[in-house]
Order: sequence, then C-alpha cells, then structure tokens
Amino acid sequence: SARISWSRRSEGPSKMDMQSVPAVDAHELARAIEDGAYVLDVRETYEFAQGYVPSAVNIPMALVPVRSHEIPSDGRVYVICASGNRSWHASAYLRQFGVDAVSVAGGTYGWLATGRETVGGNEAARTVAR
Repeated sequence: SARISWSRRSEGPSKMDMQSVPAVDAHELARAIEDGAYVLDVRETYEFAQGYVPSAVNIPMALVPVRSHEIPSDGRVYVICASGNRSWHASAYLRQFGVDAVSVAGGTYGWLATGRETVGGNEAARTVAR
C-alpha cells in the first residue's frame, strides 16, 4: 500500500487542502464519544499519559504513516492533539487514503476549556493544561 511520510521540507498544505479537512469542536466530539466514536490522539506518548479524552487511542503523529493499518477506515475518525495543529495535519494525511478523518479544533486544551475532564494522568497535569 502507498505510504507518505512526514517531511520537514514540505511546503505545507495548499489552500484547497486546508478547506478539505473538516473540523469539529469539543461539544461535537463529546456527543460523538457518547455514540461510540473512534478518537485518535496524535500527541506524543508523554503528553497522552498526562490525560486524554475518554476512549482515545494514542498513535503519535510521526507514527501515523506506519501504524495507519490500526486506524479504522469504515467510519469517522476524530483526530485530536493538544491544540488542533497536529490533528489537522494527521487528518489531512488520513483523508488522502479515504479515511473520514476530522480534526478536533482546539484539541485537548479546548476539551478542558469546556469544563470536561480527561482520563488518566493526574490532577496537576489537567490543571496546568487549563
């Protein structure tokens, strides 16, 4: 299967690419989680360990190309990071391969800003993130 790796020399996404990545907010994500949505957290492992949204699966962004076979392609995938930047890039990558990936705008910080709790980690880590 075709694989694309992240490149530091990339010129970045075109304006058309930017418009082609849908985004949802924390409220929409919360409703989707209640309905059993697949949530992909692309933060680094140490960030994920500090706290994550319920049901999230951690695959750090740099590993998404080599672990993409673990990501379901038969339904919507909600991609989250800390603030929304990495999740946007990971969503754009996955969409190239037909995955219905959407970026969670505001990321985990946005989730916490709505007063929702994260799973794992400790209270100090969740407080700092706010």
